[in-house]
Amino acid sequence: MKLLPKNGVYNSPMAVQGKFENVFIEDREITIKRNENFLSVKFVMFYLKDEKEIILGSKTMEFCGLENDYANSTNIASIFKYPNPDYDPNFDIAESKSDEDYKKTIEWIENVKLMEYLALNNNKLPYGAIITEYGYPTFEVVLQYFEGGTLDDPEVQINNEFAQGFLLNKLSINGEIVGDQFIFLS
Repeated sequence: MKLLPKNGVYNSPMAVQGKFENVFIEDREITIKRNENFLSVKFVMFYLKDEKEIILGSKTMEFCGLENDYANSTNIASIFKYPNPDYDPNFDIAESKSDEDYKKTIEWIENVKLMEYLALNNNKLPYGAIITEYGYPTFEVVLQYFEGGTLDDPEVQINNEFAQGFLLNKLSINGEIVGDQFIFLS
């Protein structure tokens, strides 16, 4: 897996670094402790100068536990919101006091648990949905999103759009979320 700057130039938030071209982020180390339900991935940000790799920063992300073991896992629910299809900006709540009518006054349905919603709705999000918190997966779930990482195929790939969004929004290198400046190399 490889990420590169959206505009071709990485502008480091660290005052001692500056701007760089030919910057990449890639996975370098994967550790799996199967009996401990643990996986870690080390990401390295680097650029090439005179055919030499110069490392600008790195970060290791760890995933542990099983889905049903909240106390001993990295499981944090992903949350999203979506436009209320029943919203009526012209509705006057004074006209009615029923719970059904009250729903017409709410523009967004918020704080919806993503995985629960998907399970109940054939893995489809409603129109206009916005993920507001990507949560954090467990060892058990993150294994489903990684492809490769074997002797035959050593480079790890993430082809799932949600998993890519998680990584872009949760991986932080040099004090900055990588999604602010980087995209996946296609």
